[in-house]
Amino acid sequence: MNSAGRYGGAITAAMFLKEFVDETPWIHLDIAGTAWVDENKAWIAKGPSGIAVRTLVEFAQDFARTGASWATSAGVSSPGTDAAQKRADSGAGL
Repeated sequence: MNSAGRYGGAITAAMFLKEFVDETPWIHLDIAGTAWVDENKAWIAKGPSGIAVRTLVEFAQDFARTGASWATSAGVSSPGTDAAQKRADSGAGL
């Protein structure tokens, strides 16, 4: 397999998984790089970050509200709300 090394691992993993899903909708979340904080920061403690939890909670809440209807709506390429996007852009989380 041709791999781009450590920093190409997410793409390599996604392409590998793609071979097994046929037409089933799926996502690959490469969260390892943000899963652990090596030192205390003003905004987050050292240790497990929980950063992906915020993303998954927001996705689940949006999906519960709208189901898969976002996937077939004209002009909408991904799930989410304007408020969620603004929070993500600001770095504020939930």
